[in-house]
Amino acid sequence: MGHSYGPTLRVYAISDQDDTGAFIRLRWPEIFYICSVHGWSQYPNAAWTGISGEHTGEQGGPDGSKVTHEWIKNNIQIGPLGAVYPNFMFILEGDTPTFQYLIQNGLGVPEEPSYGSWGGRYLPVNVSRLGYPRGHFADAADEVVGVDGRKFRSNRATIWRWRNTFQEDFAARIQWTLTDDFSKVNHHFCN
Repeated sequence: MGHSYGPTLRVYAISDQDDTGAFIRLRWPEIFYICSVHGWSQYPNAAWTGISGEHTGEQGGPDGSKVTHEWIKNNIQIGPLGAVYPNFMFILEGDTPTFQYLIQNGLGVPEEPSYGSWGGRYLPVNVSRLGYPRGHFADAADEVVGVDGRKFRSNRATIWRWRNTFQEDFAARIQWTLTDDFSKVNHHFCN
């Protein structure tokens, strides 16, 4: 743990949007840069899509019960703050894994993307530099048991495996906004 990655700037990019990632990685290869990489316009192949519904092509793997319009309405779109949370049209929370990667919940270590976290798991693209990983990290795959009991291996599973937990955490945080009484709400990360 605790390699020196050069500058303190750290980047987690969703699908390397706007062609800036290639420029940054070429110009400053020592920058700690996580990117969910896939072919042009092949978004369903990106790890970050594991945040959302069953469109991952892994039916029977991820539990989709907490990414439905009904669940969002009953658990998130409540109270003054939750009321401004929008309805989703295509997928739920596409960019959220970049934030989830930073949430300290005991699972991940920001300096070691290979450990995995709510934001996914990532491996170094080039391990030949100075004998240890540095620079660019990309999607890794995990084998996870789905809700149907079968094993699924994919980069999206590195995120959907935690879906119920992070959605429950989100709902608990919305509950915090509904009362001034600290004792009336759950302050644990997981139920």
